[in-house]
Amino acid sequence: MLTCADIARVLAYYALGEPLRIIAATEGAVNETAFVDTEQGRFVVRRNHWRFNEAALRYRQQLMIWLRERNFPAPAILAARDGDTLLALDRRYYEVFAYVPGAAYDPARPRQLDSVGAMLARYHQLIRDFPAPPGPKPSRCDGRAVQALCERLIERDFLGDLSDQLAWYSARASRLQSLVSAELYASLPALVIHGDIHQANVRFTGDAVAALLDYDQARWDARIIDLAAALIAFATTVEPDDGLGHSSQPLDPERATRLITVYSASVPLLPAELAALPWLVELLWLLRELGRVYETPDAAPDYHCSLLARGERLSHWMDSWGNTLYTRWIAAANIVH
Repeated sequence: MLTCADIARVLAYYALGEPLRIIAATEGAVNETAFVDTEQGRFVVRRNHWRFNEAALRYRQQLMIWLRERNFPAPAILAARDGDTLLALDRRYYEVFAYVPGAAYDPARPRQLDSVGAMLARYHQLIRDFPAPPGPKPSRCDGRAVQALCERLIERDFLGDLSDQLAWYSARASRLQSLVSAELYASLPALVIHGDIHQANVRFTGDAVAALLDYDQARWDARIIDLAAALIAFATTVEPDDGLGHSSQPLDPERATRLITVYSASVPLLPAELAALPWLVELLWLLRELGRVYETPDAAPDYHCSLLARGERLSHWMDSWGNTLYTRWIAAANIVH
């Protein structure tokens, strides 16, 4: 836990003044983050999770600086008195960012949806020349990832409470792999994607995106993974939480098509990308529900069954709508097919 003493110690390395007020951030479960008010304004202090080594953090900072130099709304990373933007204390790494004021996404403001599409297109345009991170570049978003999670959960499911549902997920993953083969996936345009597009990471001023936050998941992958995530985050049916702790609804076809239209006006999409997109959305749905089961090992079996059932419902919806969405998106992207 990031304490007041920790924050005061970190700020002693910066010329930002003494902390006057500290507010713990409510979003994010990996890193520890707090909003800190000093006489010079509000800042964001973050202690990075131990799994992020210095090389990974430096790469992420270079990415954010690259974007800011091109007037993209990434948060500014502040330097300590010694000029470094990464502070190492007791084998942990800290960062301080400028605070970006802004409001959460409001689905009643359709121009915010347009702004998301335009922002994501601009990110993909700017990042085309940014170097890939070192090391292997396996995708995290394919049927094999679903299979791997299923195998882990089967090993943990001693009483077999989830066996039928996990068997369904495994079979569905095989079906998705046939729809989006490894060869097809490898042919899709790739770049350093943001990797974590969701509502909590986008702030708005009026109808415009004020900031895109959290670049921890940036990696080399097919660019439409970002677009699939944006569709799930911003173009879903607006309904209340379903009682499972998260609202997971199918896509709203009109909102989804609107987002595709705005994005493709700046970044033309290939027919192969649009053909794969509905099934990649479904894949992200399945990975999300499996991940929530995996991350709650002590929850009741009924809760886990409900999570997995929700993923099945979303898959059945995509089975019914996938081809219709593809047809609409081809038209929205002005592709003759």
